[in-house]
Amino acid sequence: MELYRGLIISSINIDYIIFTWLEKFYKEGFVVRAGIILKTVERCNIDCTYCYYFNSKDQSYKIKKPYITQDMVRYFVDFLKLGIEELKLTELSIELHGGEPLMQKKSEFSAMCSTIRSELENYEDLKFEFSMQTNGMLIDNEWIELLKEHQVGIGISLDGNKEANDVYRVDKKGRGTFDRVIEKIKLCQSAKFNFGLLSVINPTVSGKEMYRYFVDELNIKYIDFLLPDANYSTIWSYPPEKYGEFMIEVFEEWIKDNHDKCKVFVRFCANMVEMFFGANSRLEGFGRRVQNALPLICVSNNGDLGPLDELRTCVPEMFSKYNIKTTSWKEFLRDEFFNTFLYNMQNTPADCRDCSWEKVCGGGIYGHRYDDELKTFSNKSVYCEGLKMFYKRVLEYFLNNGYTHTQMAQFLSIN
Repeated sequence: MELYRGLIISSINIDYIIFTWLEKFYKEGFVVRAGIILKTVERCNIDCTYCYYFNSKDQSYKIKKPYITQDMVRYFVDFLKLGIEELKLTELSIELHGGEPLMQKKSEFSAMCSTIRSELENYEDLKFEFSMQTNGMLIDNEWIELLKEHQVGIGISLDGNKEANDVYRVDKKGRGTFDRVIEKIKLCQSAKFNFGLLSVINPTVSGKEMYRYFVDELNIKYIDFLLPDANYSTIWSYPPEKYGEFMIEVFEEWIKDNHDKCKVFVRFCANMVEMFFGANSRLEGFGRRVQNALPLICVSNNGDLGPLDELRTCVPEMFSKYNIKTTSWKEFLRDEFFNTFLYNMQNTPADCRDCSWEKVCGGGIYGHRYDDELKTFSNKSVYCEGLKMFYKRVLEYFLNNGYTHTQMAQFLSIN
C-alpha cells in the first residue's frame, strides 16, 4: 500500500483517484475543466514522415471511414451532454483534429459545429470553446469565414523555413509543403484571422534561426515548439542534448523579445518560467498538472475512445476498448489507465527523485517515458539530458536577474 495525497492506494486497485478529487472540487466550488480531441477526419492530404498516427505503430485508421458522419456527431453530442451532467463540468475545450480536419466537407463541418454549439449553449454554467489543428494546406477564404463564424481558433503546423520544414513535412508525392503553407498563412493574415504555429523541433537546425524566422519574417506571435514523439522503444535519431541546445537558443531569443512586456508567446518557455514559481503546467502529461482538470481524452470519428492522442505509439490497445455509443465519459475514466496516469504524474520515476529539476519536470512528457518491453511509464524522459540543459539555462536567467540561490533552491524544493 502507498499513501497518495492522503489516499490509500492499493498496488492492485487504485481507488479511483479522479472521482475522489472531483468530490472535493464539487464541495469547494472549484471549476472542473475538461478537454477532448475529436478526430473528425481519419485521413490526411500530406505524408509527414514523423507522423505518430499514419507512420507509426498504430494503424487503426485503415479500418475507419475517412470522415465523421452526422449520426456520429449526434452520438458525440449525447456523450458530451451526459459527461457534462455526470462530471459537473464547468469548462470544456473541444479540439478538432485528424488526419487533416479541413478535408471535411464545409457543409458537414458547419452542420457539426452548429449541432454541438446549439446543444452546449443550453448549459448556462458551462464555458466551452472550439479549436483546430491543421496543416493549413486547404485553407481558403471560405474556410476562414466558416472558422470565424463558428469561433474555431486554429493552429497551423510548420517546422521552420523552407529548408527545415521540407525535410519531414512532405505531400503524398514526397514534395515539400512549405510554399503552399506559407501562401495560406499570408491569406489568414490578410483576412485578419489570428492563429498560432505548431512546430516540431528539428535539432539539426538552429533554434535561434527558426524562432527569428517565425517572429521577424512571418510576424507570428504564438508558437508551440514540440519535441518529436519518442520513447524507449522508438528513440529519435539525435542525442537529447541537441534538442536541449535548440530549446536554449529559442529561450534566449524569447527573453530578448519579452524583456519589457509580452510580445511573443512560446508555450514551452512561458510554461517553464511559470512552473519555476509553482504554477501548474500548460501541457497535459508534463510537470505539475492542473488538479481540477480531467485527463484529456480523444474520440475517433467512429466513436472509439482513447487517452492523450500521442500515446497511440505506446498503448494502441487503449484506443479501441471503448466507444461513445456504449461507454459514458465517466465510465471511460474509470479505466485503470487513468488512475495509473494520475499516480505516475504525481509520483515521479525513481530515477528522478534525487534530481534538482524534479519539481519542474516531473519526469518529462508522459509519452516520452514509456518502455514497451517493460510496459511502463515509470521512467525518466528519453530527452532527459537535453531537458536538464534547458532547465539550467532558465535557472541562470533568474539568478542573473535578481533572484538569489536561496530563493531558487526554495522554488525548486532542494537543499
